[in-house]
Amino acid sequence: MSNELTPVVSPSMPSRLKRVGRRLEEFASQERGQGLVEYALVLVLVSIVAIVALDVIGGNVTDIVSTTARAVHP
Repeated sequence: MSNELTPVVSPSMPSRLKRVGRRLEEFASQERGQGLVEYALVLVLVSIVAIVALDVIGGNVTDIVSTTARAVHP
C-alpha cells in the first residue's frame, strides 16, 4: 500500500473535467498564503503577550516611578 495520494486526473475523464482536476491539484499545491497566515498568528500572539505583560507590570512601574520621583524631589 502506497502513502502517495492518488491523482485527481485520470485518463478516463472528459477533457473539461481533467482541466478542473488539474486546477484543483495546482491550487492544493500552492502555499503562498500560508506564510502570511503564520506571520499574522505570531503577530497576534506577541500582541496578546505584550498587552498582558503591560497589564501585569504596569502598576508596579507606576509605583517605582512615583517612589523615585518623591525621593528625588521631596
